[in-house]
Amino acid sequence: MQLYYFEGDNFGDRLNPFLFGALFNQVDFAERFPEHLFLGVGSILGEEAFDHIPPDLKAVVFGAGIRRQTVTRPPNILPEFVRGPLSAKRMDCPFIADAAYLLPFMKEYPALAASGKQCRVSLIPHYRHVATIDWERIARTTGINVIMPDWPVPRVLRAVAASEFVIGGAMYGCILADILRIPWARLRFRIHEADLETQLLKWEDWTGAFGLEKYPVFTMKTLNTASRQPTIGLEDELIGVLNSRVRTDEFALTGDAVFEDVIERLREAVRSFSRKFGISVNPYRTIGLQ
Repeated sequence: MQLYYFEGDNFGDRLNPFLFGALFNQVDFAERFPEHLFLGVGSILGEEAFDHIPPDLKAVVFGAGIRRQTVTRPPNILPEFVRGPLSAKRMDCPFIADAAYLLPFMKEYPALAASGKQCRVSLIPHYRHVATIDWERIARTTGINVIMPDWPVPRVLRAVAASEFVIGGAMYGCILADILRIPWARLRFRIHEADLETQLLKWEDWTGAFGLEKYPVFTMKTLNTASRQPTIGLEDELIGVLNSRVRTDEFALTGDAVFEDVIERLREAVRSFSRKFGISVNPYRTIGLQ
């Protein structure tokens, strides 16, 4: 199979080679069904991707999510499961959770989950906002630890694991915190990124898989886009929002019972995929799947 994802600076997309490069035997993955694509982490189920997949090429979906409520599934898209209920409705298939929730099957996970806490609150900006704000000033002024989304994936995981609470400017910052059982909150700018519909939809899709109807959102009012240069006014507003909202009663976490149920269903999904396609799990990089 061929791993298919949006290549770029988005942290969620960068999880794909890290996660699936460890999860499955890479010789099997490359040699079995080499004409098939594999869609894992990310909001990749939409015309933007489907238009680039030839109709005679099959694509296996393993936890990805939709980008639009209007998308329809072409016959060559073969879902094993999708991210959440909104994706399941449009793809006409079961949902379990975002594919990032496969991280607990990696051998690194127990040590990460048991990490000692080195900071009270960490903030992970959206990758589009890395250059629009002076994050060193934010950290210095608020005392909040800033984790940059363009760091290598293992470094981001370690930094999240060392936090008591996490604020995510991007969904996958909050997802990582939730996977590591760390309470989280969302930071949302007035213009979060160019595609507002996708932003609203994917958060609802993710949290809907866990029955989480409400979660805290720290909302900014000042216009902010990827092309905007840092301004003192924008940064001052963010500092004020963080200082006024960062309290332990304003963080969320999916329920333990629901989380454990998701992990069990993902375990069976991996085993089912392995049997169906003859792609073995990598015993040297995973736990709980043999």
